[in-house]
Amino acid sequence: MHFSGINQIAEITEFDNKEFDVTPDIEEVKQLEEVETITTAQAFELEELIKKAGKTMQDICGAYEINTIIDLPLNKFDKLKNKLNDK
Repeated sequence: MHFSGINQIAEITEFDNKEFDVTPDIEEVKQLEEVETITTAQAFELEELIKKAGKTMQDICGAYEINTIIDLPLNKFDKLKNKLNDK
């Protein structure tokens, strides 16, 4: 009989018993906070395009995993604008 699962259980137990540093890396946090987002004017521009394309703000925000359109990263603005203009 072969009990390969016992070795896996031992590995999991060993893993679970280790202490890990879960403190976030300050530089990573700073980089996340420094994401440049679109301007209010750009948000209004997108809002009009979204309406013309027959979409909703919820559709777009959900697709880009953002809470509001103003949270859209600036580097995604042109691509979204082009997509909406193509509709």
